[in-house]
Amino acid sequence: MRILVLCLFFALVLPGAAVAASSPITEECLVSRAAGASGGASRLKALVGLAEWYARSNDTERAINTYKKALRENPRRKDAYQVELAIGDTYLGQQQYAQAIEFYQEAVNLIARSDSAHLRLAKAYEQSELYELARQEYSGVLKKDKKSFEANFGLACLFQTQGLTGQAMEYFRRALMLRPESNIYRKMACCAENMGDIDLAAAMLGQVIAADRTYEDELSRGRLFDELKKYKESEDAYSQAIKRDPGRIEGCFSLGLLYLRNNELMPAEKLLQLALKKAPDEGIIHFFLSAIYYRQHNLPLARVEIRTAISLSKSDILARYSRKFAGMLDAEAK
Repeated sequence: MRILVLCLFFALVLPGAAVAASSPITEECLVSRAAGASGGASRLKALVGLAEWYARSNDTERAINTYKKALRENPRRKDAYQVELAIGDTYLGQQQYAQAIEFYQEAVNLIARSDSAHLRLAKAYEQSELYELARQEYSGVLKKDKKSFEANFGLACLFQTQGLTGQAMEYFRRALMLRPESNIYRKMACCAENMGDIDLAAAMLGQVIAADRTYEDELSRGRLFDELKKYKESEDAYSQAIKRDPGRIEGCFSLGLLYLRNNELMPAEKLLQLALKKAPDEGIIHFFLSAIYYRQHNLPLARVEIRTAISLSKSDILARYSRKFAGMLDAEAK
């Protein structure tokens, strides 16, 4: 009864309150709020709120112009710092790196001891391919705080981008000690594979718990285990990929080729036929189906599939090998 009375009170006595609470904030409301602000902190807050609204609406130009109006209100150093970062973030999101760097640098000049601006500046330098400047920013943060996950991970990614795999692995290890995230294991697996350590690459992907593994994770595990000649592990990984996304062909195709290489022709045919249903115009699937039918001594079907592979070939190498195989099949048919 008490709850019913309260509901009736708010519905009948204060109907406007319920409407106001559910009404979305509009641009007109925010513009009016900014225009009506008396100045100082209240106007700064109103302008920042309006700029954020523009940013969420992907109106980048008006967002930046409004943030710049907020800076002209002579905000306190701490508030100006946040606005400079917001402008830099907006430019960075638009891939306008020079402008992003300019405003991140302004933020650094305001509060040099804060890591946020240095880390953002490092990312902007990295995306501008100013790698040495990016490294200096990350290293500067680490001099103050060796346990900065963002700086360790950022520096590792920077080294990986530059092809400095050994250094990348070292900083990924440091980041992993601070925050054992699945993405770090993926990055380390990529580095290990680039270094030729296939066992370590497979082990790193194995550290990603099954619940967090993606379709791409399972494909990579299948490929790595295949390189290591671990047939059962490769078969299982490809099967898991198919379960995660039955609509994509890579898992079916890769598992089909694994079976073909191990002369398991019936399951290979089934998997490639399944892949073919999803991508009937892929010439390479027809090429390998032709190979299967040839091994099964079904020359008529093998010849049909190889002719289809030739007609659908999208690369010179597939066309060349398909014609060569077709010539051999024709010769045997005589």
